[in-house]
Amino acid sequence: MTTAGRTARVVVSADQEADTQEIAQLLERLRNEVAEHEFDLVADPAVAPAPSGAKAGDPESVNSLLIALAASGGVLTSLVSVLQGWLLRSSARTLVVEIDGDRLELVGATSEVRRRLTNAWLSRHELPLGGDRPDAGAGP
Repeated sequence: MTTAGRTARVVVSADQEADTQEIAQLLERLRNEVAEHEFDLVADPAVAPAPSGAKAGDPESVNSLLIALAASGGVLTSLVSVLQGWLLRSSARTLVVEIDGDRLELVGATSEVRRRLTNAWLSRHELPLGGDRPDAGAGP
């Protein structure tokens, strides 16, 4: 599975006490950081199509960014590193990164188990540095 021509949805979650203004500020700071690292934001999620199964007004539709995934290897790993760094410095509680329904939940604290889960998730979606994955054209 390659990332070329696809998007990742990043959903921000804050503490239950956070109001919509606080969440909007978190999302704006994340949007700025993602843009600083030269990732392409696809569209404002409020206007973009919601993920399958999401309802109108669903927090995942409102509290998220859509990020284009380039065809070069390593871009997804770099994105996840940027997101983890931002999460550690912010008051956000959780970030969820989703590609084609496959979700990775990033929580502020790091651990060996979380690192292994992150690496396994990345290996399912990351395009290698040389181009297409060896199994990219293989059928069932």
